[in-house]
Amino acid sequence: FSSSMRGLNGHVRIEEYACFPLYKELYPHVDIRFLYQDHESLHSSEQRTLEHLANLGNTSISQQDVVNAIQQVLDFDDHLMAHLGEEEEVVVPMSLTEKEVWF
Repeated sequence: FSSSMRGLNGHVRIEEYACFPLYKELYPHVDIRFLYQDHESLHSSEQRTLEHLANLGNTSISQQDVVNAIQQVLDFDDHLMAHLGEEEEVVVPMSLTEKEVWF
């Protein structure tokens, strides 16, 4: 999970420091603040997930601890998939209409 999150966090940095500012400039009428806010929310969810997963390494975990960790992973996945769907609806069309963008 941690390794995957490092890759995802690199992707988020590219979006926030390169892509989103360009889209805000090219499409000032489109409010994409919710994407930044969603990144913050996803980061918080990632931290909670890491805590739950780390707890599984304890020698005295309960069945409920395992259930909680699984539920947290599933919640994170749901949140991430919803966010990616929103990006697909908003960001992808913007990226496909601008031909001079370097990425």
